[in-house]
Amino acid sequence: MDDELDRLRTEVARLRAAEAELTARATRAEDALQESRALHVATIESLPFDFWARDREGYCFSQNAAAHANWGNLLHKRPQDSSIPPYVIERWLANNRRALAGEVVRGDVEYTRNGETRHNHNVLAPIRMGDAIVGTLGSTSTGRGAKSGVACASSRARTWCISRDTPSTPQTGTTPCWRSR
Repeated sequence: MDDELDRLRTEVARLRAAEAELTARATRAEDALQESRALHVATIESLPFDFWARDREGYCFSQNAAAHANWGNLLHKRPQDSSIPPYVIERWLANNRRALAGEVVRGDVEYTRNGETRHNHNVLAPIRMGDAIVGTLGSTSTGRGAKSGVACASSRARTWCISRDTPSTPQTGTTPCWRSR
């Protein structure tokens, strides 16, 4: 009987230690997730151009302030649920289909919003988790007027653009924006 009681006490102690270790690991994982989310938000919000991400059904789950200023609140909406012109919705849906099929969609387009024509360079890419495509993410760098005034200097796979038509930073008087080529 004492041997059985000792065995049970040992097993309970082992289970309590395992529970403490699992709790500590879960806490560390949750902290890492919080740090990752904070980094994601800071990165997205610091971009000087539109950024958004959508799930496979087309619902926007991430949008930065620049995209909000240019397109309104897109969060929890599909393109067809937004109050934007039909020709824009059609283009967005077509590009989303291409990205969901695995293509990185790049292109220059013009949009007219509030009577103002904007020349945009769009990049839309699939979000992959392993072999599965789980959504899309996109960015749009914007110029205004008949010419966007964008001067680009190539650097292998990246292009840094400085546009005279976008708000300037206090340090340089220009706004750098990154886009992949």
